[in-house]
Order: sequence, then C-alpha cells, then structure tokens
Amino acid sequence: KRISVTYTAEDFELVENIYAHNDTYPVTVSWQVSAFNQDLNYASLTLNEYFDASLNFTKAKVADALDWEDPWSNPSRFEPGQWAFTSFDRGNLSISNRVDVYDEKSQTAVALEFTDLPIYGSVGQLGDNRIDTVRWRYEFFVVNANYTITVSYNKLSFSMTSYSDLQNPQQM
Repeated sequence: KRISVTYTAEDFELVENIYAHNDTYPVTVSWQVSAFNQDLNYASLTLNEYFDASLNFTKAKVADALDWEDPWSNPSRFEPGQWAFTSFDRGNLSISNRVDVYDEKSQTAVALEFTDLPIYGSVGQLGDNRIDTVRWRYEFFVVNANYTITVSYNKLSFSMTSYSDLQNPQQM
C-alpha cells in the first residue's frame, strides 16, 4: 500500500511516498526531489517528526550522543527552562543509523531508521521534559535537470504492551 503527496513548483517537484506492508511493522517513507528544465542548485530538505503531545517521550537513543537519556543531559544548545536539543550527524549515524525515543509511562516507542543518512539533525525537548520532535536535514549540491534524487527512512511506532516479547526499548 502506498500514499503519495506531491508538491509542485515551477522548476521542481517534491514527492513524499509512504509505504506500508502487510508482513512488517515499520512503514517506509521516501522523498523524491526532481528538477525540471534546469539544474536545481544547493537544494535542501528539512524533515520534522513531531510527537503527539499526549505522549511523554523522555528518553532517546542516538549513537554517541544519547544513551536512553533526555537532551537536557547532553544538550548541543539550550535555553534554560524552555528547550534543549541534542544534535546528531552522519558520524553518529554511521555507528547506528537510528534514532529511538521512548515514553516510559505509556510504554510507547518510536524508531527512525535512516536508509539515507541526513547531513545532520537533532532531538528536541521542551521545558516540561517532553521530547517533542526529531528534526533532520538533507542537502543536495545539485539536482540535475530532468533527474530525481530519492532519500528514505523507516519509521516504527508501537506500544510495548502490544508486543509482549519486547521487554525494554533497548530490544527494538
């Protein structure tokens, strides 16, 4: 099954495809950037995964940055009492190409597994200690005319209570 959303401008097109399969839990998300008629220079694609405010994600796993901790424990930047974020880049993601977040109270987990590594990104946390978003960015030096560049990632969201074999988020 596939859902596609297309955004079109005069000189380029951006297509988001979301693929779901009957035999696997994760969905695959791909983004296609296509240039029309002329090269598209210095293009970038910034993506955000916002989390439902009813969930209380407080722990994250990002290789070499967060080990089931919150961004306040290792902030790259912060505004005291307001927000903090921990950055990641291709160096972190080459160790493990995943970013995981976990809500202990509801035992809900979300995992993002990057097929194509972004240039950088961050895990953001608000002053109420709730991780509210994961952001990441792709940069393309040039998208040649009449050519398409595709980047993709897998997303898994589930409650650990719905999968009894999984006892803790480290097993994801």
